[in-house]
Amino acid sequence: MPPPFDRKTALGLHHLALEVADEATLTGLARTLADTAGVEIEFAPEPMGQGPRQHRMFAEPGGLRIELLWAGA
Repeated sequence: MPPPFDRKTALGLHHLALEVADEATLTGLARTLADTAGVEIEFAPEPMGQGPRQHRMFAEPGGLRIELLWAGA
């Protein structure tokens, strides 16, 4: 198994970020991903800074880290 990616010292893709349309989509995807085999949840939806933006991070079965972002109201 390769060593964990260190975004401060390694070249390459750190993660892929995708914006979702609304908070309901972010929450629904969070539930679906939590129930999907092989998906590793890094953190559940949480505020970015002081909000209202929210994001969540997970790794798909191949190891790519994906961030889902809702821009807020």
